[in-house]
Amino acid sequence: MAYNRKEYPDYHELLDTIFAPTKSQPRIVEEHEGGGSLVTAVEAGTGLAVVAQSLSCSINARLKLIPLSPEPEPIIIGAAWMKDKLTPAAQQFFRCAQAVGIVES
Repeated sequence: MAYNRKEYPDYHELLDTIFAPTKSQPRIVEEHEGGGSLVTAVEAGTGLAVVAQSLSCSINARLKLIPLSPEPEPIIIGAAWMKDKLTPAAQQFFRCAQAVGIVES
C-alpha cells in the first residue's frame, strides 16, 4: 500500500530510493490519499506501508512501527505564511516552533 502517486510523487521517489539496492520492488496493491486511510488499510490487514514516524500518534496498539535500516535521508518540511499577517493561533505555533528550534527567525 502507498500514498496516491499523483498527490505524493515524492513518496514514490522515496520508495524507489529505499528499494534501489534490492532486485525487487514493492507491489502496491492500493493507493491512499492520506495517512489516515493508509493506516486504516494496514489495520484491516490489506498489507503493509512505508510511513513517516510522525504517523506514530495515529497508529494503535495493533500495529507496529519498525524503523528502516539504513535510515533514508530526512525529508525537509517547510512552512509559509504571509509576512506580518499571522493569526493569534499561528503566532503561538510559530513561537513554540522557535522555542524548540525547528523554526529560525
